[in-house]
Amino acid sequence: MDFHAFQEYLDAAFGDKYNFAQQAFPIMKEAVSLFVQANCARLGHSRSGSSFELVQCEFSMDDDFKPWLIDVHTNPSLDTYCQVLEKVIPGVIEDALKHTVDVLFPPPLEWPESKHHLMVTKNREDGFVLIF
Repeated sequence: MDFHAFQEYLDAAFGDKYNFAQQAFPIMKEAVSLFVQANCARLGHSRSGSSFELVQCEFSMDDDFKPWLIDVHTNPSLDTYCQVLEKVIPGVIEDALKHTVDVLFPPPLEWPESKHHLMVTKNREDGFVLIF
């Protein structure tokens, strides 16, 4: 279930008492930030200093809708065996490469206008969030 579908469920079950984006997401962001800070020496290490690591964080919600980080996969599956993953995984891969590889090896400035949407911009509309 993606965030949007989960918010729809919350709205249907509990009315507008719980806003996932305002109440749970900041806690999730903080948990991931703490994980990365605690493990940054082990994540994405290379001699060149240019590397990245894609991680999958799994959360569970308690009865009070507080999110808990329960697992982090440093080698997540990129299978698209359900509708949510068919929607999410291609964008995750595209955006991860856009924010890592394309920064080091930018596309040529004379790219045709039809390909400019592939270039990294400061006004991103992808799902990447700066955590620290």
